[in-house]
Amino acid sequence: MALCPPQGHVHPLGLGLGDDVDLVGQLVDGVLVLFLEGRQLRLVVHMLLLQVALQLLHFRLALLVHLNLNHSREANHSEQKVSTPVE
Repeated sequence: MALCPPQGHVHPLGLGLGDDVDLVGQLVDGVLVLFLEGRQLRLVVHMLLLQVALQLLHFRLALLVHLNLNHSREANHSEQKVSTPVE
């Protein structure tokens, strides 16, 4: 496999083989940068989703406590009505 273009072949960008290598290296660098930025963005999205999940869990716990307290008050109020002597 030849590394040089055939005789009489004109490179479409007017570049030589060394320039091709540099261009491919720049493309690789660009792809790696995009990959790393994508990973950082994905990490940010995951952190935001985790925060939302934690807030929903906190809200759920507060709601359960509130419901339990209301149920306890209603049960206590019902017991007081039953235990009040009628004269």
